[in-house]
Amino acid sequence: MGYRDEALKELEEIISADPRNLDTLLILAVGNEQLRNFDKGIMYRKEIAKYDPWNAQNYLALGVVYKYIQDYDAMQAMLEKILSFAANDPIAVTAKNELVKPTE
Repeated sequence: MGYRDEALKELEEIISADPRNLDTLLILAVGNEQLRNFDKGIMYRKEIAKYDPWNAQNYLALGVVYKYIQDYDAMQAMLEKILSFAANDPIAVTAKNELVKPTE
């Protein structure tokens, strides 16, 4: 509706009052990624990981951002993190397919 910046500001106020609010953290991460504010998106995804360390979907999304910004070491670390606890989950297959350094 054209109020994305205002919405993100409101969400940041919510998160300052309730820093463990995973739903708000996720919306902030996705919103900042859509605006290409990757540093902020990464920061919020790291906060999600701190409060929800078994969230493989978050690690996959973080890995995709790292791939996009060409931080392949961090991308690989996210793949390894997923495989360390969710190797038998279907998300591991997705991660193995998505979190691959492009060939040059």
